[in-house]
Amino acid sequence: MPIPAPLTEHLSNGSFGQKVTQLLESGYTNVTVRVQPARCRCGCGQVVPAGRKFINQAHYDRSKGLSPAHAEQLVARFRRGVPKRQMAREYGIALSTVKRLLRKQITM
Repeated sequence: MPIPAPLTEHLSNGSFGQKVTQLLESGYTNVTVRVQPARCRCGCGQVVPAGRKFINQAHYDRSKGLSPAHAEQLVARFRRGVPKRQMAREYGIALSTVKRLLRKQITM
């Protein structure tokens, strides 16, 4: 029968400190702690530094579901006069993402 983890129940700050002290004094060492490294949220599975969600901007763009072909199509539609807000709604992305992609594509 597995041993229940002693700190999983709801404890107040005071009782939590008491429980930690009790566990440290008792030499309780049967608890294994596994820390999984953070992975890139685009789905590539690469490890990212602490506090980050993506490896770089290209991985962020990939997570938004816009392929390079869609980005080129977005630029072409912008040049034909389609409003940025409309394209953001149609592609399901934020207006700031549309603006960033346009800046990136037009300066290339």
